[in-house]
Amino acid sequence: WTEGLPIAPPTIAAVEEMLKYTDRAADEVVGVLRPGRCEATIWKIAVNGVMAGCRPEYMPILVALIEAAADPKSGIEGFNSTSGQIPIVILNGPLFKELNFNHGQGMMRGWRQGNISVSRFYSLCLINIARLRLGESDMTVFDRNYYPAIVEADDDSPWEPLSETLRFKQGSNVVTI
Repeated sequence: WTEGLPIAPPTIAAVEEMLKYTDRAADEVVGVLRPGRCEATIWKIAVNGVMAGCRPEYMPILVALIEAAADPKSGIEGFNSTSGQIPIVILNGPLFKELNFNHGQGMMRGWRQGNISVSRFYSLCLINIARLRLGESDMTVFDRNYYPAIVEADDDSPWEPLSETLRFKQGSNVVTI
């Protein structure tokens, strides 16, 4: 169930607490993840979120992340090659600052729960939902399990945020893989 690190037990109570932060049905299929071509339901997203140490209010972020991963353009099937590419998760918008995600200086340090747990959530979903299995569907030799999620410091940057480059409305909360 993991990449070798400890997890928070996904108790029914903890999963149900996560589900309070979405109006979607627990059995709703958000998408199909490769290479296993398995359905990612809201329930499975909540379970993996609990295991990764995500706070319940991260649930909308987790759902958006899996929606992005299920998009064929995400390239999720390429993550299992010998070089073991692990995607960077980039977050934009006011929500991430409200939830105290690290942004700006030291953003890759991952010293805040949000950056690390959201990224670890994605790693666990690759194992538990996408069925990425070392030596079977994952042939990686190099690289890491995950990197901290990056939150762009939109207000502090002289450049247009990635979300706007991708044609999202200014001030939108956006998850990009």
